[in-house]
Amino acid sequence: MSITIALPIGFKPVIKHGDHDQSSHGSWAKGTAEEVKRMAPDKTEEMLSYFGKDINTYKTSEAYKEIQKREEKGRSEKRAWENYVLEIVAEKQGFAEPPKVVTADEMDKLQAEGWTIAYRGIQDYSHGEDGNINYTSEQLAEEFRTGNYHAGSGVDGDGIYLTTDYEVARSYADDWRTGKQGTVLKVAIPPNSTMDANEFNDILKENREMVRSGKQPFWGADDLGVLAASQGHRGAEHLRNMRVIKDGGRTDFNRIAPVFVIWDRSMLAVQKADK
Repeated sequence: MSITIALPIGFKPVIKHGDHDQSSHGSWAKGTAEEVKRMAPDKTEEMLSYFGKDINTYKTSEAYKEIQKREEKGRSEKRAWENYVLEIVAEKQGFAEPPKVVTADEMDKLQAEGWTIAYRGIQDYSHGEDGNINYTSEQLAEEFRTGNYHAGSGVDGDGIYLTTDYEVARSYADDWRTGKQGTVLKVAIPPNSTMDANEFNDILKENREMVRSGKQPFWGADDLGVLAASQGHRGAEHLRNMRVIKDGGRTDFNRIAPVFVIWDRSMLAVQKADK
């Protein structure tokens, strides 16, 4: 099963999200693709006020109470670990709204108009060791298209990681031990909406120096994704822009592929699920 995501210059289809017009969501609500800028407002001062400066001020903040609620909800729903700080920052930036859902033909048009096509592999998720599936890959893919924003962990900052190589994404989606295939989301990223690899490298160095010196702007900003999203960055090419994937369970699988990390889900478009 595969799903597709993309966005075009000047393209604004009207797709329903639930029972209302999804064109009112996120970056799509701001008009044409030319108006989806690379940077959103810098909200580090607002985040300092909300999260506090350090662990002591965080524990007396409204953010602490909110994250406790989200953690409890996650446990009750038997969900995987999430970066709730990043999710809150994304919500305050307007990054957490759903992407646009488009048809395969519309996706082809977006690709022809210069959007970067990328993919995300999703497996069924089991909470605990009993092997019971709590969420199928199809359910998780649908949640990406129309549901809540969920921020996962990453090598260089938390966020939504994508690769431009379908086979790399497929290697993440498929469980080679059981032979069960997962779901691959096909995603398109608007042009001029992300940091390039050199800019990402600079902000990574900045983040590491702030953490070493204890000068991060607010509690939780020790994570690069949290810092970047709070500063208004919508996404970035990966630091090295290359990733080697080895999967001994799938013959001799060894590929190198460009990688992106996205914080603004609302600027994307995702293809309808296969039926």
